[in-house]
Amino acid sequence: MTKTTSLLGALLGAGVLTLAVPSDARELREPQAHMTIDVPDDWNVDVDGRYQRAEPPDHSFHLRIVASDHGMHGEREGEQFMMGILQEKFSNIQVERHARRNDWGNYHSYELWGHGTEENGAPGKFFVLLVTEGRNDRHGLVVVGTGPNDGFDRHQRGIYDVTHSIRAW
Repeated sequence: MTKTTSLLGALLGAGVLTLAVPSDARELREPQAHMTIDVPDDWNVDVDGRYQRAEPPDHSFHLRIVASDHGMHGEREGEQFMMGILQEKFSNIQVERHARRNDWGNYHSYELWGHGTEENGAPGKFFVLLVTEGRNDRHGLVVVGTGPNDGFDRHQRGIYDVTHSIRAW
């Protein structure tokens, strides 16, 4: 086999591989905060009032993001702030895991987990994250993941993991 044939074979193989492997992420962008999160390619991305929203084609989970300049003021105040945001989409809220601080990459966050009633009247589950930049805690994002119990259970682990892909743009 000549060098030209080997090179041509390698390039052709790389080209076929590129066509066969689709990209695995789509961006959910928050224009005011200039922050983005990767979501699965087949998810719908749209606007829901003041929120940027992503959801799977079957609408079994909703990921909403909105800019925040609240800052990090302690777990109790962070939880009160997140509850105010959550009450826009949920009622009969029962908190299962209260706010706790997490530090990852260039970001800090408080998170809250629980269940209640979705705005359509169905029982559902949620998580809420208040994420701020490490250098400027007045620059941040609120991330709200909600869904009916089965949809939430199916999607939340993967979506929670991708919340750690937050980056500025």
